[in-house]
Amino acid sequence: MVAEAVNGMEALWQAKDMQPELILMDINLPGLDGLEAARRISVLSPESKILFISENDSVETAQKAFDAGALGYLIKSDAGIELLTALKDIISGKRYVSRRLTRHKFRYRD
Repeated sequence: MVAEAVNGMEALWQAKDMQPELILMDINLPGLDGLEAARRISVLSPESKILFISENDSVETAQKAFDAGALGYLIKSDAGIELLTALKDIISGKRYVSRRLTRHKFRYRD
């Protein structure tokens, strides 16, 4: 099953209803942003694994994504090379960070 949401609130309600295994999320969503949507989805659909895919390559933003409950953070411009690996890692329960950010240490939420 595949679904698409046009904003953060729609993503939240779809996650609640569908309880998906994997969610690909952007940070910049209209209305409720992706970070807040991820925080809420983590409560409403705790088994869902969240992979953020964003143009933002800042360490601080990636850390916010992990603080919100994401298992992975992928920079969009790296997706052509890294997406398949990121998806495999996330589905298997591993964490994933874009290669450009791997030299940084991140805190992860349990």
